[in-house]
Amino acid sequence: MTYRELLKLYKDGKLDDKQQNEVAQEIEKQDAIGEYLFDEAGISQDGCGNDGEIPQERSLPDEGADSEAFAGMIHKNIRKAFIKMGIIVGICILAIGLFVAFVLPHAVDAFYYDPSASAYEGQSSGTDMNKLSLDMRVYSELYVPLKYMDSAYTESDGYGNYDFVLSQTAYPTYDEQPTVSGKISRNKITFYDKSYLKKPAGNAFEWTAQPLNISRMLTSQMKTKNAENMVGTRAESKAYIKGLPDGDHTAYITLNKVVSYRSACRLADKWDIGSWWCGIVTGNDEQKIIGMRGDLGSYDEQKAISGYPYLLGYKSVKDLSGGNSDKIDKEYRAHAQEHFISLLKYMKNQDKFSKMMDADDTGVDSGAAVRYINKNGLKVYGIVIRADRAELLKILDDNAVYVIS
Repeated sequence: MTYRELLKLYKDGKLDDKQQNEVAQEIEKQDAIGEYLFDEAGISQDGCGNDGEIPQERSLPDEGADSEAFAGMIHKNIRKAFIKMGIIVGICILAIGLFVAFVLPHAVDAFYYDPSASAYEGQSSGTDMNKLSLDMRVYSELYVPLKYMDSAYTESDGYGNYDFVLSQTAYPTYDEQPTVSGKISRNKITFYDKSYLKKPAGNAFEWTAQPLNISRMLTSQMKTKNAENMVGTRAESKAYIKGLPDGDHTAYITLNKVVSYRSACRLADKWDIGSWWCGIVTGNDEQKIIGMRGDLGSYDEQKAISGYPYLLGYKSVKDLSGGNSDKIDKEYRAHAQEHFISLLKYMKNQDKFSKMMDADDTGVDSGAAVRYINKNGLKVYGIVIRADRAELLKILDDNAVYVIS
């Protein structure tokens, strides 16, 4: 039923009492609204002003006076509506602009590797170390001997893009503090100097250059008919070292025998070599160069990383307090195996970073390596140091050394 039909029935008195009352109330409401609108427009129902007087511009109310006033009122209300709409649209556009400028870039960041995120996410404390600093500490210690990048400054450009600068603040092995800069763009990393963090060649140590029996000495294995010196002979090594220019050089010392980590520490102390790195046997068929800092120790007071004991060289900040440096060094060395296993486990769990850095191309099965080390302990096949000609020639004369490259 249309409203007009309903009104006709109301006028004819053909509705029941309830419907009659409802229509009557609706008519009264509409009358009240009409009177209010006329009052707001400054007119009365007889075409006069609110004071009841006839407007000056007219001597008498004519038939179109009320129509003109009503039309003006409608135009005024429409204008107000448009103004309100314009304000609302303007606010919406401003809000969208602010969202795009300040919120959206960081919202997009959440889908990609964020180097500026806290390294202590989910932990109650721990400051002054971002994710890239920790990830690079672990990566460079495992795969890039003596180029231990432990500090990262990052700056976000939004939408998953970041600029970064890496630096070595601890265990410096070079005359000048090395820095590496680059950018990360949506899980892709670009180094402006690719050479510094480049992994060493697979034949830097004789033990990694070919399949060998780690239970036997190299000198005895190389005497067999099928043996081939991949790195070079002792005599060739001595001649090469003598021809080196002045200054320190990065040297890869192949040990004549695979030794325990503690034995490697005794050799390092004997040679007084300062900062050093050691290659660790992981039990994989295709042994690749992978290892850790030999001179374990603390250089900062960062809180330990939950779930990875001795990842930073100590289990907690409490380990740093008390005792002389010799006792502290012995304490760290006692937990070297836990440290290396933590390095392997941590890197395995960093999916985005590992893919970004191609960490999986080492051919090392982290799970198998952990099982091997838990069973056999830490075994060292080689040591990397920075030294001059005289130091290297002296070390080469040690029977514990097979060759230096």
